[in-house]
Amino acid sequence: MMKVRTMNMRSGNLFVVAMLLSFSGCLKSNTAATSASSGGTFTASDLVKSWVGNCQLTAAEPITGATYSRVTLTLSAGSNFDFYQDWYAGTPCGGGNAKIVYRVAGTYTVGGLISGSSSVQDIQFTATSSRLGDYEPVSAGAGVQTQVNTACGGTSPYNVGGASTSNNGITYSSFMMSCSSITLPNSSNRTINNVATLSGGVLTIGTNYAGIPGVFAGNATPTSASIALY
Repeated sequence: MMKVRTMNMRSGNLFVVAMLLSFSGCLKSNTAATSASSGGTFTASDLVKSWVGNCQLTAAEPITGATYSRVTLTLSAGSNFDFYQDWYAGTPCGGGNAKIVYRVAGTYTVGGLISGSSSVQDIQFTATSSRLGDYEPVSAGAGVQTQVNTACGGTSPYNVGGASTSNNGITYSSFMMSCSSITLPNSSNRTINNVATLSGGVLTIGTNYAGIPGVFAGNATPTSASIALY
């Protein structure tokens, strides 16, 4: 009888171990890989995570002239992406320095290594929607909205009701907007190209055009990755 009980306990222990290993595997599948894993290259599934960059000094945002930004790139299962770029008049990126935010969503694909590189890969985004919003604090008035109206004329969402502090902090669709100082995604201009590396748990992408995670097709794609996302 003792022998039977020992065998049952051993079987039970093996079952528990198997369940724990299975559960551990499920958890691992929802975590981004720390570095390229398949033949020295990463795949779309390796990137599933919400990636956030540091506050960085960059070229001036075309509408407001803000020169600091922070990038957030969420890459989801099913190859969907959601990209935010928040712009600020100074550092740190937050508080009273906030000016304008751009958001682009759609799908993405990961390509192979670019010519001459052992770690930099192509990555392409297809935008299906885009938004922009005035993040200027209410205390600062509606200056950003006025700038958007000036740059984008009748296509500006703020032109409908006029610049107002009640619109501060709200985003509006920009997918069909036509502006003099910035190019925004639309149904015929939605392919965005870039490059990326994955190493040590850090995703690094190439320099981006204002408000999108790369450059529009037809423009020179970056050849190196410089914006680190964690």
